[in-house]
Amino acid sequence: NEIDSIYPYAFCNCKSITSITFGENVKSIGDFAFSFCPIDSISIPESVTSIGEGAFADCSSLSIVNMGKNVTSIDEYAFEDCYSLISITIPEKLTYIGENAFEDCKNLYSVYWNSKSIENKIDENDQYGRHPFKNCPISTFVFGENVEEIPDYLCHNMQNIKSITIPESIIEIKLGAFYNCTALKSIKLPNSITKIEDSTFSYCESLTSI
Repeated sequence: NEIDSIYPYAFCNCKSITSITFGENVKSIGDFAFSFCPIDSISIPESVTSIGEGAFADCSSLSIVNMGKNVTSIDEYAFEDCYSLISITIPEKLTYIGENAFEDCKNLYSVYWNSKSIENKIDENDQYGRHPFKNCPISTFVFGENVEEIPDYLCHNMQNIKSITIPESIIEIKLGAFYNCTALKSIKLPNSITKIEDSTFSYCESLTSI
């Protein structure tokens, strides 16, 4: 039988692993399974539904991540400190993304967000310091054509973000979604939007037109 799960710490700190090929039956990648490995690219197959905590943390050479379309959960710190990662596409079926999932990805400049429904796990008492992309220099954030809502605090404190693409499919922008995006100068909202919640654009100090 082919392996269907990669268990926690399975290959953690294996300093000579530079490439990974996943079998078509793999459904889950465990906590810290490949952390500290010098891999430069990964293709996550469509069979995978979950990526564990710190699964690829500190893979500093990782520059390309092809995310399988059936991934539903990305846990905390899954891609923390992946310094070579430039862009990421979030799959449509994702329903959970952990706090700090991409924390300190120092070259992560663009995000393509396709998730239709995301579970909000941000602590309302610590909402301004924690989110999936903490300390990433993201300047471009694009929402897919099938996305209907922008989650709570998703882009808050992204102080390099200059461009946001919001498609006609968006109906709601949730609480504090773009709070303190200080570089954001203008934004065009589609006619489809029926609700903008509290503090959505608070402290967007450079915003001159909307």
